[in-house]
Amino acid sequence: MRSGTGSAATVYVVGCHDTKGAELGFVRGLVSAAGLRTVTVDVGTRPPAIPADVSAREVAAHHPDGAVAVLGIDDRGLAVSRMADAFLHFVEGRTDISGMIGLGGSCGTAIIAPGMRALPVGVPKVLVSTVASGNVAPYVGETDICMMYSVTDVAGLHQISRRVLGNAAHAVAGMVGRDLPREDSKPALGLTMFGVTTPCVTQVARALEADYDCLVFHATGTGGRAMEKLAASHLLVGILDVTTTEVCDLLMGGIFSAGEQRLDAVARAGIPYVGSCGALDMVNFGALDTVPERYRGRTLHVHNPQVTLMRTTPAENRAMGEWIGRKLNACHAPVRFFLPEDGGPSSSAGRMTCRSCASRSVGTPSRRDSRPWPGSSDIAGLEQWPRRTRSVRPVAGMGNGNRPSRREKGGPIVPGAEEQGGFWRNRRPLSKAPHLGLRHSPGFAKELCHGPNGPRRIAPARRGGAAPPRFHRRPAAGHRRDPGGRPA
Repeated sequence: MRSGTGSAATVYVVGCHDTKGAELGFVRGLVSAAGLRTVTVDVGTRPPAIPADVSAREVAAHHPDGAVAVLGIDDRGLAVSRMADAFLHFVEGRTDISGMIGLGGSCGTAIIAPGMRALPVGVPKVLVSTVASGNVAPYVGETDICMMYSVTDVAGLHQISRRVLGNAAHAVAGMVGRDLPREDSKPALGLTMFGVTTPCVTQVARALEADYDCLVFHATGTGGRAMEKLAASHLLVGILDVTTTEVCDLLMGGIFSAGEQRLDAVARAGIPYVGSCGALDMVNFGALDTVPERYRGRTLHVHNPQVTLMRTTPAENRAMGEWIGRKLNACHAPVRFFLPEDGGPSSSAGRMTCRSCASRSVGTPSRRDSRPWPGSSDIAGLEQWPRRTRSVRPVAGMGNGNRPSRREKGGPIVPGAEEQGGFWRNRRPLSKAPHLGLRHSPGFAKELCHGPNGPRRIAPARRGGAAPPRFHRRPAAGHRRDPGGRPA
């Protein structure tokens, strides 16, 4: 959307021309004096005092119900809400926006901010607002909007407003008019990280940094949204979602939820996705006394004075698996979801709880089940992380405690599929699970996986209910194989 820098660049100057016409004209003059082309946009809901290059009626016409749904209605709040929608659609349809500066009070800010959030990350956005000294999260969201407090109301030009508005105008002019140093950029990957997944993500990033820019996002709700904003802006070529803990907080009411839209941008962007269940076994709350009453009897761990963790139950794990499965089934690009074979949280108390939960859901866990999974405290195992996990096709029901396996590629796997499959591991089925809606596709594509001697290709499954391809048992510690793959 950014058309360039220098004289070819265009800065949009946005505000309500019924009340902010003089101030918008002042800002436009300073930006134009810097040698940049300007376009003024009126987003007011009343007749303007000073005309703009793009009238309010032209903006309002971008509302799904037309300009009549925005202008001329008596409900001020409704008019502001609809104008915000119209401005959002207006911005999405423009291809010449190199930067944007907006001025507004509470209503103007509510109208302008959604349109600014629609701009790709990196396009300069400056919003001078009377509400910028409080909680600006609802306005900024996961984008790079620069909000500046107006100090006084945006009502007239005087010694204070001229200085504040002048600084804002020169700021956006400098951002748009100056080139950044050019570097040989590498394609960017998005990675999610939490404290317990830091060792894993650090080593994964280290292994990829020669070929990719590894952008790490703290999975605190805002981090997940920011990563998906970059994906929606086509600034990422792939996502390694090692830490999906934000799903816990969404479904169980924690404080680090990324919202119901988590993973939607992955499907829309059409980029490869690799995910795992990092920190998916705990819900984040604030201080201990803020934990909801309904959870007071649960297993809680005070992570620090401001964060309390709650261990999830098998039923909650199943709900998260179904939610993730539904989201990933909407993806058309390659998708893999990894479940570490050495499952368990990083803390010793968490591992004990995890074992008991696993016992209730699938039976007595093996000794391997109770060891920490790579990415927590098992640092020595991180070098082998790709081989110590099993790749699972997105499927409703992941996280219910059943042992994972590699899953066939093919069409979307959805609940209610008629052909039911089973969990396959080490050449034999572990359990049939029709309630998960697994389906073995006759058109199983070739899949790159690890045999005893490194990567190998798996042949397509035969028609007529043939079993999925066999997988070699991972050798026990100290067990050697000769070059032919036979036990030594």
